[in-house]
Amino acid sequence: MIRATCTDVIVRRLQHGEDLLIAVENVAKEANVHSGVFLLIGALDKASLGFYAGGGRFRPFNIERELEIASCIGNVADEDARIVVHAHMTVVDSDGKTHGGHVLTGCRIYIQAELMIFEMKGTELKRKIDEASGLHVLQA
Repeated sequence: MIRATCTDVIVRRLQHGEDLLIAVENVAKEANVHSGVFLLIGALDKASLGFYAGGGRFRPFNIERELEIASCIGNVADEDARIVVHAHMTVVDSDGKTHGGHVLTGCRIYIQAELMIFEMKGTELKRKIDEASGLHVLQA
């Protein structure tokens, strides 16, 4: 178990056309956040999500149309001295159909997205490869 205090909150508006995952990583780097959790809402015109298929691999799927981000949550951690963002997201289309999964690069912001990163102090979140699953797991 890890116990930490959330201190600073970094708020950033992500811009139309930005890659969601890369943008969150860049904001964390700019703010020098190595441990934290985040929330994000907004819209996409392309979602790239993955479903865990075993062996450390994700089966990717893309949705290319206007989508609302109903929920996007994740964490920021350190792995081998680099910032790693891990997130899951649920999106909804104009018919109310929902899709969700592991956030992959390629999710393109449509109009804007609102990001809030809650920085954690008093601990360092770390990830490392888990040999059994092949995943880069949080060390907690």
